[in-house]
Amino acid sequence: MWVDWLSLAALTAWGLYWLLPGLDHPAIHNWDESFHHAVTRGTADTPFAPHMLVEPFYPLNLRHWWIAGIWMHKPTGVFWWGALMIKLFGVSTLALRSASLLGELGMAWLTFLFIRPIAGRVLAVFFTGAFLVLPWGWWMTQGHFVADVTDIAVAAFVTLGIAFLWWAVERESAAWALAAGAAIGVGYLCKSFLSLAPLGVAGAWWALARVGLCRGPTFKQVLLMFLGFVVLAAPWNLYAWRTFPDVYVRAFDHTTGFVNASSGEDVGSGARPADAIFNEINWSVFGPLPYPLTLLCGLWLLISALRTRDGREVMMTLWLWSTWLVHSYTNVKGASHMWNMVPAGFFAYAVTLRDAFRYKPLGAAVIASLCVYELQPKWALVASIKQHLPALMAQTRTWERSNLVEQFLVVPLVVVAAVLLSRGSRRWPRAAARLATAFGLIGLFGVFVFAWPRAAAATRERSESLSRADQITVAQDVGLALDGAIEKKSVLFDDSSFDVGTNFDWVNLIFWSGRMVYRQPPDVATAEAKGYHPYVVSCTAESFEPVAAVPTFSPLRAYDLRKPLPEPAPPPTGLSPLGGAHPAYDALGWAGRPLTSRWGRYAFYLAPKGPVSLLQVHYHLKDGKTVSQAVDLQLTRVPPQRLQARPWFIASDIGPPFEDVASIDFSP
Repeated sequence: MWVDWLSLAALTAWGLYWLLPGLDHPAIHNWDESFHHAVTRGTADTPFAPHMLVEPFYPLNLRHWWIAGIWMHKPTGVFWWGALMIKLFGVSTLALRSASLLGELGMAWLTFLFIRPIAGRVLAVFFTGAFLVLPWGWWMTQGHFVADVTDIAVAAFVTLGIAFLWWAVERESAAWALAAGAAIGVGYLCKSFLSLAPLGVAGAWWALARVGLCRGPTFKQVLLMFLGFVVLAAPWNLYAWRTFPDVYVRAFDHTTGFVNASSGEDVGSGARPADAIFNEINWSVFGPLPYPLTLLCGLWLLISALRTRDGREVMMTLWLWSTWLVHSYTNVKGASHMWNMVPAGFFAYAVTLRDAFRYKPLGAAVIASLCVYELQPKWALVASIKQHLPALMAQTRTWERSNLVEQFLVVPLVVVAAVLLSRGSRRWPRAAARLATAFGLIGLFGVFVFAWPRAAAATRERSESLSRADQITVAQDVGLALDGAIEKKSVLFDDSSFDVGTNFDWVNLIFWSGRMVYRQPPDVATAEAKGYHPYVVSCTAESFEPVAAVPTFSPLRAYDLRKPLPEPAPPPTGLSPLGGAHPAYDALGWAGRPLTSRWGRYAFYLAPKGPVSLLQVHYHLKDGKTVSQAVDLQLTRVPPQRLQARPWFIASDIGPPFEDVASIDFSP
């Protein structure tokens, strides 16, 4: 037992090593992350009224969940967690992302506990470690674009529900069955319908046990699971439905639109053909592990469960295949939505690798599947078959990375050849078959051994390439400063015209400041009529009194709209001299602050002489080196003609470590 605890401790350290660094990066990437952080901040203020805008000034369209008052586009569970972390430790992106980190580590622990009694400790450690460095898991945990803390959270509670279900059956326990239902209920509070997989598994498993296939849960245990689910999930949903009926029903309709293709709901780019689960989705989720191999391992798990009638294998087979098949027929198919079956996928890997050394046909099939992964669909026969596939398999017909047809052609032929050779009357075919299988299985293990470092390398590569981008935000410094400096009943008007890169900084400003934000010209009359103190946030000089608390290194300044000035405000005092010369600008100075060991944030105050143009800054380091890079004026989020019409503006940049910079100058 102590060896298992030591293994889990080592896996936890491994997971923290890969997933924790940079988790609190300030860039809040668009769509899911931006809105979820904004709602988390609103939930910290009013836990039972999750919102983006606490008291909206203008009429809202319930279909527009990207600008809303009460917000129920996703359930509130993870926002409660993020709100609690904000209350305990302060405003930080780590507050919400910590749920993703804990979810990943929890799934890893349970994956180890699933595999350990079936395939041994070595394979359990190996595949759990591989799970922790899957690039898609890192992508979601760190919060990039479609990365979704709600998907990781629901996956963790689905996995926990499956584990509790097994313990309920193994120990003939009503309490564990009730706990399994409670885990499903908490999962429902994180991502609604995706949490219900263990209930479906329990019902199907009970039915199979009734016909004598295997040992399974009793009907009482299934009912207790459902009861636990209702007890945990129903109170909040009933409260939300009664308190915010319009928003709640609208959110429910949108959720069901993900399932029903004829609903007319706008689901973005999430609609996929039925076979996308076995092509694109598995390629995204399990990469760099070969996705044709994933399908083969899933098939072998099904065969093994039928052969052995082992309850745990039956349960895992139901979990894996029900998730695959149900999602094949839903309207939206996202890789993040499939995260809650990844432990079952790794269980299938472990069972297949365990048995591949026992059964020559399986070993041959696995080797063939690995070879298929490297094949391109260039055979005339393959092309002909793909042209005649039904419309249901649209992606297999057209997706250039799809090798499913090759797999179903090659793998059976290799298996038949291996069986015939191993059973031939002559010794040399049998010896050749054994030798090929031995080398192949050694190669198979090698593929997994090398796939693990490949996944780790891919994770590290993405981390390095996104390191600078993860520091780019214009909202953090001004938002945190305003949070402690202005009245709670304040509203910010964001004087910008567009977003840059993968940030919705006008939404992110809601999170950092804890105030309502509108990206539009200031509407002082409406703000004051609603009892709110209006401020404008801008990267340019404005004819209002500046908020003194905003630091000089902030890419944005804030101005009190109740205190107009006869002329535009001057830049703040205390700027460092900015050397060099530029035909389009006069240099007013610069300010900066540390960010990480690799990066610092810099704000350059420039007075335009005419049309704005590109500029380059030269960071002269204390060790005598110089780092030169172009400053992206797009980060002002203001059109050039507006910049050139102002007395001065701020251009921001992410540059070398602040502590290493001795001076800065600029040039065209």
